[in-house]
Amino acid sequence: MLKGTHGQNMLERLGVGPLINGHHWRTLLGGSIMLPEVLDAMVESADTFLNITELHQKAGEYIAELSGADMALVTAGCTGAQLLQAAACMTGIDESKVSQLPDTTGMKNEILIGKPQANHYDGAFRLAGAKVIEVGTETDTTPDELANAINDKTAAVAYTWVMRWKGLSLE
Repeated sequence: MLKGTHGQNMLERLGVGPLINGHHWRTLLGGSIMLPEVLDAMVESADTFLNITELHQKAGEYIAELSGADMALVTAGCTGAQLLQAAACMTGIDESKVSQLPDTTGMKNEILIGKPQANHYDGAFRLAGAKVIEVGTETDTTPDELANAINDKTAAVAYTWVMRWKGLSLE
């Protein structure tokens, strides 16, 4: 880590202390610890100007190949990924719609999500201009409830993995 005056690292100089992550990788907890190979790649390319669109394309192709997915896109975290997902579902490949966002006039703009999966990241869908429609109850969403909620304004059905901590305390 970069050292500053008196042997302190940058976080210490800012007055930010470490914490014990008792949850899992989360953007709000710093994402994940970077592997040495990742840090090496960052240092190796940090002094180079490049075409960022080409980098996104090549990185996506590489990750898709590794994962077996049709396509992949690197984002800055959950919020960025969900915002882009919403935008893509509402606009498709229509460039005029892309330029129109977050105004979704004339577009399918509803994103359905089961109430048990709804969480604070859903705001990212709204940033893109989507209207989030929660379906079902706090504990369950049935296939029939979901099917009945789909209409001509439905752009997507969101499924998110949510780990809920109800009443857990380490104190």
